Amino acid sequence: MKTFNNDIENEVFDKLKEILTELIGEDEAEIIGINRDSSFLLDLMVDSIQIVAFIERVRALYGDSVNYVAWFSTKSPNQFFDITVGEISAYIADELSSLLEVEQYQQAQ
Repeated sequence: MKTFNNDIENEVFDKLKEILTELIGEDEAEIIGINRDSSFLLDLMVDSIQIVAFIERVRALYGDSVNYVAWFSTKSPNQFFDITVGEISAYIADELSSLLEVEQYQQAQ
């Protein structure tokens, strides 16, 4: 994984936390305390319908600029449930940072 901008990762994490809060409910999210170490199954207790909704919301937010579908597809169902919010936010931030680097390079040319 490349080094990414912490500001970007913090923004991505906040967006993912917002999506998850909407999916599991504000009261439940407050009790759980969603953080970067929160796993989908053990901590957030999401079901398969909520996972699909999460993926759709993330895709709607970041579109095709992040190839998260390919990243998710490399995970088995058991691995997916063990993935933490921090892992996903770091992956997305890394992808976004790479895109910014390419754009900056192209503008410099």
